[in-house]
Amino acid sequence: MSFSSCSDNDEERIQPSTSSIAMEGEGGETKVALSNGDWHIAAVINKNGNTRIYGEALSLDGKIISENSCLELAGLGELNALWSEKGFRIIRDEPTSMRVIVEENYTEEIFSFAIILQSGEETKEIIVKQKVSQGYKFDKIEYTLKEGDGDSLYVVRGASFHLDLLEPREISFPTINDLISSVNQSYFESNQSNAFLWMKNDLIMVEVPSNIYDGTVYCNGEKKPYSNSVTTVPYDSGGFTKTIQLPAGHLIVNTEIQYRRRRISYILTLVNNRTKEKKSIEGKWIETTPTEEYTINLINNN
Repeated sequence: MSFSSCSDNDEERIQPSTSSIAMEGEGGETKVALSNGDWHIAAVINKNGNTRIYGEALSLDGKIISENSCLELAGLGELNALWSEKGFRIIRDEPTSMRVIVEENYTEEIFSFAIILQSGEETKEIIVKQKVSQGYKFDKIEYTLKEGDGDSLYVVRGASFHLDLLEPREISFPTINDLISSVNQSYFESNQSNAFLWMKNDLIMVEVPSNIYDGTVYCNGEKKPYSNSVTTVPYDSGGFTKTIQLPAGHLIVNTEIQYRRRRISYILTLVNNRTKEKKSIEGKWIETTPTEEYTINLINNN
């Protein structure tokens, strides 16, 4: 006579190394091991509302399997669901494990989702719960010149004047402000997805460059908002005029305004409110502004 028994665990084909993952608001990565490779990702569920999450599925070589569809993965590959203020990636690059990578959570609520694993009729749920990012404080901003940076000039068409002169005479044309709606415009740009999210609703004023001389960037204390939205400031020419000699007759005179486009690289340093660790954001500061150079062109003399 012999006896044998088996537990429920012995009959389970899906045995993940954890059933829950806790993430800080700054994001991170966790590896989940499984006892065998006989499983697939059947769904990813948003626990706030219990709805399926849509995104894209990729093969390991980066080819798109599906886009804007319910997340599921039959074999090796990657699932992505990335929004502007949060997101995650699930990478299965070997049969018996997967990596869960969570982006920083810039929203105002805990982000929680469930990864549903399936093998035959058996299913297992791995809950991922991420805290809200506690944000950053501004530390400093530094400017440097890299390849492609510097100043460049271009011309914008200004106002036109129709004149009737009985005799030749000198004409003084008005300031640049009167010739064109002249403004100084500037903004920051960055390819990093979190470059501007860390501020939430705050407006951070940072020092901006004033001049480039001999390959060095100089600042004079002027500050503007750190934003990828354009900051517009009226340009004051200081009453600058230009006088030219014109012939008699019916004249049409055009003006052309010279503008300078300035492109400078920046490194913004932040301090995490929770960890006190420093974080860097890189990008470009772009400025366009009139110079005090403009030309007056006589195009008609009848």
